[in-house]
Amino acid sequence: MNKFGFRGPESAFNLSALSAAGLLCTVFLIIVYILLYPIPNFIIGYLSWKATAAGVAETGYVHRQHGDIHYVVYGKGAPLVLLHGGLSNKLCWFSQLPMLVRSGHRVILLDTRGHGKSSPGNIEPSYQLYAQDVIGVLDHLHIGSADVLGWSDGGNTALVLACRYPKRIRSILLISANFNPEGLTPDIRRDNRKPYGRFRQWFNRFWTQSDREYPKLERQVKKLWETSPRMTPAMLAAITCPVLIIVGEQDYVSVAHAREMTKAVVNGKLAIIAGGGHSTPITHADEINRLIRRFLTDPKGSSRTIPTGSRASTRMK
Repeated sequence: MNKFGFRGPESAFNLSALSAAGLLCTVFLIIVYILLYPIPNFIIGYLSWKATAAGVAETGYVHRQHGDIHYVVYGKGAPLVLLHGGLSNKLCWFSQLPMLVRSGHRVILLDTRGHGKSSPGNIEPSYQLYAQDVIGVLDHLHIGSADVLGWSDGGNTALVLACRYPKRIRSILLISANFNPEGLTPDIRRDNRKPYGRFRQWFNRFWTQSDREYPKLERQVKKLWETSPRMTPAMLAAITCPVLIIVGEQDYVSVAHAREMTKAVVNGKLAIIAGGGHSTPITHADEINRLIRRFLTDPKGSSRTIPTGSRASTRMK
């Protein structure tokens, strides 16, 4: 600014540069929003919900077999346990949690041992151990029985729970779960045998909150994927509670495997998400939420159909 109070050319240039930068940033954010839609809406919805009284959680730890299992509880009503996948954490349910609480459920979320705020302990991880951790949390909360919603590894744990603890599990909802390693597609099994690239490792380290323990966690989880679970058709046939199996057309789990699982269980339904991959609770949240609500309202499926949106198709046993 000169002595007469006027801005010089340099100041005007700086203002123009800032305006251009602001415009470019706005355009970039709009493009990202459009490309990721409707995911940003669910993130905003979750953050808004968390700011309300309903978003205040009861939290705690349960010590189980040398590990401290972290849990949070929201809402009141019929107990529903949410189990996340491998190399993830309980925050992955941001698109489902507000809806489930509003629907009248007491929602219990766990961090699998070694993930999130749960410590790993000194025992080799297994789906049987994960199932025992879930039962420990239910015992701690004095919950006799619950519905269980599991995604990927969480779905595999739900299968073990229904098989080993039938009196504690009312129904299970499985998203992208497999009952043996052969259920994974050949491409993903091949990829799982190799270490992740640097960016994926950085993201997983951040997302699992495992910090320096991440390399060990990745090795353990990938070994689990390569060798487990090992459930036979006879074991699946012993599961008598209602079962909803959800798989994406382009999932890590093959549709043929999901069909085989649906045939093996006594009271199973299969929903195939058109165009869906392994992350349908995020990428196809509206369809997933409709399926969850419908199943929890009528788990025995007296209607024998599951109405879905135009992008989802269902196949009944």
